Amino acid sequence: MRIRLAREADLGAAAQLWFDRLALLQQSNARYRPLPDAVNRWRSAAKGWIASDQCAFFVAAEADALLGFIVVGAADGPAGREPERIGILLEMAVDLHQSHRGMSRSLLASAEAWLRTKDIDTLAVDAPSAYPVEAAFWHGQGAKPHSTTYWLAI
Repeated sequence: MRIRLAREADLGAAAQLWFDRLALLQQSNARYRPLPDAVNRWRSAAKGWIASDQCAFFVAAEADALLGFIVVGAADGPAGREPERIGILLEMAVDLHQSHRGMSRSLLASAEAWLRTKDIDTLAVDAPSAYPVEAAFWHGQGAKPHSTTYWLAI
């Protein structure tokens, strides 16, 4: 398995991994319902991430197969308090059909290395509340809860 920067040619396979994760999340929370053109919208956003110097999009590949990816962005931190700049996890998805030991950690390590080149030492992760597998991964990496995000239907 090799971790590398994403290319536009990776977006078809990456979009499928993203959509598979979305379908799984939708089973426990209807707010993950995709729009009719969700994959095209995601691919358009992903092209922007690849082109942006404020984002890093890494993929895990083996032979011709894309096994997972992570996208992080650099952003301003909360106004008036530290840290001034933070990393934000924009997307992360892995192949749900087979296990690849250490792949998620390797993707995260590449993202962390890129963030450090931007003098960023904090990564904000918005993990789904009803998906304990992801919570366990982030806790296992040493992440600590910072806040709770609420969605209020209005």
